[in-house]
Amino acid sequence: LIALINNRPPAPEFDLTERGTVIVSGRTRLNDLEQALHGYGRSLPALPALQFVSVGGWLSAGGYGLRSHKHGAGIDSVRRLHLIGSEGVGRWCAPDDPDDGADLFRYALGGFGAFGVIDQAELLTIPYQPYTTMLFYDDGITPVAMCEALISQATAGENAPDVLRGWILPSGAAGFGLGFEHAQRDTLPQSLRQRDPLPREEKIGTFEDYQ
Repeated sequence: LIALINNRPPAPEFDLTERGTVIVSGRTRLNDLEQALHGYGRSLPALPALQFVSVGGWLSAGGYGLRSHKHGAGIDSVRRLHLIGSEGVGRWCAPDDPDDGADLFRYALGGFGAFGVIDQAELLTIPYQPYTTMLFYDDGITPVAMCEALISQATAGENAPDVLRGWILPSGAAGFGLGFEHAQRDTLPQSLRQRDPLPREEKIGTFEDYQ
């Protein structure tokens, strides 16, 4: 484990394909990959709030993030894997492999390393939206109300926000945030302008590269 942590590459190791996917080293840190993808107008679908973990480690744990309610978990964006097994031999596996590769692919994702080390992964990407307008609700919100609000927003179909996050403070007070992504700072998406009710003005903010 120590050897893997110290083996972080100095720069993200990845290749973009014509299929809109990215082939990336499992030891590349998520933040390094995401920032590099921005230069090509792309982004990872289920980007987590904490991006200091490696791609391989993230996928081994399932890969949930702020946009999972719309795009699924990180493992749902994987098209194929290169795994290194306990015998030290690497192999590619994909969900449509005719042999045991399909089972290996399924069990390795979210398998916490039990079926091998994720050496490389081919992931889907989505268009990069540089701005996110966040609506923060934290006035008298209980933890139960926060959970109910997030469930309601996540199941709102086409009207669902792009980003969902919630929090509970040590005091027991809770809150949640709804994020709407857009390409230009001053051009807000229609789904945001139609929301009712909106929080107070000081609880609305537009951020670049919001994580």
